[in-house]
Amino acid sequence: MPRALLALPGLLEWRECTRLIDRSTDVVWNCVLPELRRQVPKRNTVAGNPVHCVGNAELSEAAQQVLSCGPKFAMAPRQTRQEQLAMVRQVAGKAPESEFDLAEVLLKGSRSGSAAASGGNDARFRPEKVLVIPYVHTVSHNLRKLGRKVGVDVLFSAPPDFASKCAIN
Repeated sequence: MPRALLALPGLLEWRECTRLIDRSTDVVWNCVLPELRRQVPKRNTVAGNPVHCVGNAELSEAAQQVLSCGPKFAMAPRQTRQEQLAMVRQVAGKAPESEFDLAEVLLKGSRSGSAAASGGNDARFRPEKVLVIPYVHTVSHNLRKLGRKVGVDVLFSAPPDFASKCAIN
């Protein structure tokens, strides 16, 4: 902007005033918008397709209502990454301690069986399979140890920013 325009009386005050109005409008709009969204009535989906039951199959009224809306409404909602990670952690924590020893015996048995086939030398045991899984910091070390016991090389795919920081030269 030319300096001559900056020298005009009141121009700097005008810019400061417009900046203040812009910011306050954003703040007020962000406060009001959730309330406005709650006031809008939800659209009721009209059952457009009849549901035909073959044979003597019986469906509940709720199931018929969902199926009559079409395949889009019959699908389960997709889980977010956080929900999937939470499910993995829940499943991983469900194994009772009584089965830990059994898993160790099975792992040792499978490893010794494959080592016997390769000449019986455990020191030179080389996994034949490679598994690539997403990197999760809290469980990656345990997954790598488990993979070694089973005979699977575990490679972790990392996000681009993490991969660039830990690049292998």
